[in-house]
Amino acid sequence: MAAVLMRAPEDKPTALPETTTPSAEPPRHVVEPVPATTAAKPDDLQDARVGSCLQDMSTGESHDFTLADCADGTYELLRRLPAAAESEVCWADERANWLVRSADSTLCLRYRYPHGTGNLAVGACVVLTSKSGAIPSDCEPGRFTVSAKHYGTVDGDKCGKDTPSVHTHPTRAELGVVLCLRRI
Repeated sequence: MAAVLMRAPEDKPTALPETTTPSAEPPRHVVEPVPATTAAKPDDLQDARVGSCLQDMSTGESHDFTLADCADGTYELLRRLPAAAESEVCWADERANWLVRSADSTLCLRYRYPHGTGNLAVGACVVLTSKSGAIPSDCEPGRFTVSAKHYGTVDGDKCGKDTPSVHTHPTRAELGVVLCLRRI
């Protein structure tokens, strides 16, 4: 089954201009399709239900999705829509950051970053650890808040004076995300 994967466009970061370099990301709702291939099992995209997860078995420009246990590095299905659905319907869910179109449906997905940190919204809080880096936490003095978020990059300089938390993907640069952190 052929499918097209798209990443959600990103709003401009909400960080103060003097602490964060402005994002070069496109404005919201401007998306570019990524070429895709057939899933490893032809009906995996059809069988996926809200709450289930897909693993991308490909490392190239194509995508090869198969049903998988939900874990870090998988895509969680948030919503299934008709194939002709507008992308904006997916982006209305602030958790959605990826979209897969197949012949019969549009799947709104959330890529599951390690420890969930890459999925945090601006304003969320983290604690920095020596072993795992930034980990989601309660907002308490001495911890950090996410002041800006940049997709498709691993350039920590985008954070200016704020502390960068860089989240990479082993094979897909478009899955890189930099969170800019500011001490509470």
